Amino acid sequence: MSFNPARLTLARNSVGWTKTRLADEVGITPRRLADYENRGDTPPADTRQLLAKALRVDDDFFSCPEPPVPENPSFRSLRSMSAGVRDMALASASMTIEVSNWISKRFDLEPVSLPSDLAGADPTLAADVLRQRWALGLQPAPNLVHLVELMGVRVFALAVRARSLDAFSFWDGDQ
Repeated sequence: MSFNPARLTLARNSVGWTKTRLADEVGITPRRLADYENRGDTPPADTRQLLAKALRVDDDFFSCPEPPVPENPSFRSLRSMSAGVRDMALASASMTIEVSNWISKRFDLEPVSLPSDLAGADPTLAADVLRQRWALGLQPAPNLVHLVELMGVRVFALAVRARSLDAFSFWDGDQ
């Protein structure tokens, strides 16, 4: 089984751990962990198992192909966000793409029903037009997550809470 170092970095970033924290958790030096991530050194089987357990992934996760990368993510409150939080969010998004693709192969889901002609529009105008197209009226929407899921939007929650990241979105193909 070949080792893909990008998958190790992806898993570490998705939980928001530093190299030092993961190395301590597994009982190796941060330098050794850096060798696995940056040089592509293959960890011994017992270390791989410890890494997988600490990161809550299967051992074979590290053998999968390069992770997908979300294109043009849109962050809310990006200015106050650290690079570590951004990396955690993007790593989580990469894993979300894999989960979403797995779901799509097994279930029939609603196609996305978002107007593309509102990109870059004034937010108030865009909200008014969207309310009209979705026949929402002027009353508060009862459950926005449920509503956008009915319109084909996939909604996932981050496993790690970050005060500087309220929400973010991205397109993956037509999803």
